[in-house]
Amino acid sequence: MKLFLRFLILLIFLSSCSKAENQDFRLILKVSDCVGCPVKLTSYDPLYFDPIKLDSFYLDYSGVKERQLQVNELTQAYVSIGDSMQLPILIKKGETLEVKSRNETLEFSGSLSELNSLFNSIIQLISDYETIDGEYILDLELEEFFNRLDDLTKKTTFVLDTSPFLSKTERVVLQKVVKVKSLKYKYNYALMNYNFYLNEEVPKQISEIEDFPDFPGLLPFDYGFLAKAYLDMRVYPKVWPTTDDRDSINAFRLRADSLLRKSDYNSEVKNFLRAVNIKEEVYSNKNREVLKSLFLEYQKSSENSKYLSQLSKVISQKSNLIEGTEAPNIIGLDINGERIELSDLLGSTVVVDVWASWCKPCIKSFPQMDELERRFPSSRVKFLYVSVDQHEKQWKKANDKFLADKLSIIANDESTFYEDYLIAGIPRYIVIDSNGLIIDADAPSPLSEKLEEVIQSGLLD
Repeated sequence: MKLFLRFLILLIFLSSCSKAENQDFRLILKVSDCVGCPVKLTSYDPLYFDPIKLDSFYLDYSGVKERQLQVNELTQAYVSIGDSMQLPILIKKGETLEVKSRNETLEFSGSLSELNSLFNSIIQLISDYETIDGEYILDLELEEFFNRLDDLTKKTTFVLDTSPFLSKTERVVLQKVVKVKSLKYKYNYALMNYNFYLNEEVPKQISEIEDFPDFPGLLPFDYGFLAKAYLDMRVYPKVWPTTDDRDSINAFRLRADSLLRKSDYNSEVKNFLRAVNIKEEVYSNKNREVLKSLFLEYQKSSENSKYLSQLSKVISQKSNLIEGTEAPNIIGLDINGERIELSDLLGSTVVVDVWASWCKPCIKSFPQMDELERRFPSSRVKFLYVSVDQHEKQWKKANDKFLADKLSIIANDESTFYEDYLIAGIPRYIVIDSNGLIIDADAPSPLSEKLEEVIQSGLLD
């Protein structure tokens, strides 16, 4: 009898373990044309845009692998397979997704198959609409811009409405994807073409752009971008001082925090927007008292916020990036796979341009950076282009097109570049003197004359 009871208890324990394991997200890959290839599964931190490594492994020699991951809410991730494929997917606790790929043709199965099939169709449709007949969407005139977005909305709505196997919940998820992507274009367009700090009169289409979406970060990277853009377009102009008083300028994010605390957003969204506001203060202001006040107020009123530990850590790291401190080493691989380090370039002032193949503002500034490079002798000033691309093939293609004759690297897995330099957005410019000390870890854009002044200040006599 005792033996039977022990056996029964063991069965119950094994059953409970099996149920716990079934709560994980299961990913099954079958890639017949990439046997033995390396695979990376990543997501993004919405606050700092850092890539979050979820898993890495190799396909077996039949091109198959099954993995289980612990995830919580539904979120976007990227599966990178070898050098030829980067696939956006939606993952969720307790669900299964099987991805078959043969000759670059994808087939989904499992409980998340319909959602991911349509998700990828919508992402592709949005990408197709980004550039039509050589005209990039953000370069269009106002009416053309909104006409193209309206047309895109109609097409995506049609795709969703005519998908018979999509559940109501899945349809809502994909509607949110479309809303986030559309809103990202609108915010980008508005900020590129209008100065909200000057209280200029703007067209009705711009003034009526929707506010920040009040649902969690389904698309972490885009959600993080929207938060920053929302602050720049809707919040900061309201609290920006009308005079040039330095104290008032320094304290404008304190006023922004007060405004956000009184907003009607739910606590999750409110905590996130306030955290982004503090992050912006970390990157752009040297007034430690303002930063301290912001953090203490956040700590007091949002003690359960999941962003507290991140903010505390980054504020501590900020002290390592002030002028005169030793610059963290930068390690990467050049286009030929050769290892390049910042320490190899010391003896000259080094100007670091942080970019990515998908970053249009980064690429637009390359001509000005090239012009700036020509003004300084290469023996005294080195220009280092550091890509934060997650996909090497895309980086190489853009590098060959725009930076073929430049000193250019991609930050590899060995590099701690993101963390060391608090890379939360690009383009980003860093100037380091010939002794390896930081001159400016958040230098001005080459579109202004101030970057040249920063470089000049670091040149030795």
